[in-house]
Amino acid sequence: MGIATVMINWENSTWQYNISRGPCFSALEAELQAVKSALVWALQNAWIDVTVVSDSQIVVQALEKKRSIPDWSIYHISVSVLDLIKQFNSCVFRYVNRNLNSFADGLAKKVRVSDLIVGTYFGEGLPPVETALEFSTRTREVASKVVKAISETLGLEEDCISKAMNWDEGLQLLAANYYPACPEPDRAIGIPPHTDHGLVTLLIQNEISGLQVQHKGQWVMLEAITNAFVVNLGDQMQVVTNGKYKSVRHRAVVNNTKTRISIAVPHGPSVDTVVVPLPELLEREGQSPVYSGMSYKDYIELQQSSKCYMKSSIDMITI
Repeated sequence: MGIATVMINWENSTWQYNISRGPCFSALEAELQAVKSALVWALQNAWIDVTVVSDSQIVVQALEKKRSIPDWSIYHISVSVLDLIKQFNSCVFRYVNRNLNSFADGLAKKVRVSDLIVGTYFGEGLPPVETALEFSTRTREVASKVVKAISETLGLEEDCISKAMNWDEGLQLLAANYYPACPEPDRAIGIPPHTDHGLVTLLIQNEISGLQVQHKGQWVMLEAITNAFVVNLGDQMQVVTNGKYKSVRHRAVVNNTKTRISIAVPHGPSVDTVVVPLPELLEREGQSPVYSGMSYKDYIELQQSSKCYMKSSIDMITI
């Protein structure tokens, strides 16, 4: 059965949805498992005040009264959920009609009957509509092929990097960037110079160029190609390949005539994965590791910290 959970943080206007398949024997059990998944995620992200919205009146009525669901076959799940509720400062339950919960309901149905890739997806603003969901799924397939191809070019099994990075549970983001025409482009920047923290990023843009990469100390403009992806390699790919593949330092610039739009889809390991150079590669090449290990979550926090302001975060883990 398909299980879908949508989490929205109204303070910073970000969302996440998680989809999975599991052996649930009733719609009630699937709904309770979705509630449990949401509460676990909220605790992991240090949320203390939450509102849980469900289209199951039975679930909402029972949990509002801090009671177990009136179904003994899922009593153990009810107890687990009630224990989780106790850990919040406030945990409110609200019932909504299924028509108002169509996004989550549609995800659950789709993952049950199709080849929709299970995993966790993040974004900004409101949760995506059907088109964005399809786009995220298809770009994940493309990124998977890129990662497999890189493994093969290193003389390794095609799934070597994927397995080491826990790719099936990996992080995927979706970010849309809007760069209006700027009257003084020489005094502004779209996005400052940086490297991506993940493994690979797929980027598509309109016909207006604006992405520059650093090559031999010079900034080079990449010409926008209609209906084509630009593939950026990130820091974790540099680490896992022990420097065989380099992350790309890049930036976005603006112009004074036309609006540029881009959609970036970064893909990384699972957040708890400790990323180190592949042992198989080191043995094959007779090399020592160039980088020390660090969990992906810690690396993201490092990159966003003041320690790495205008500096390369990968230098911080270079041995």
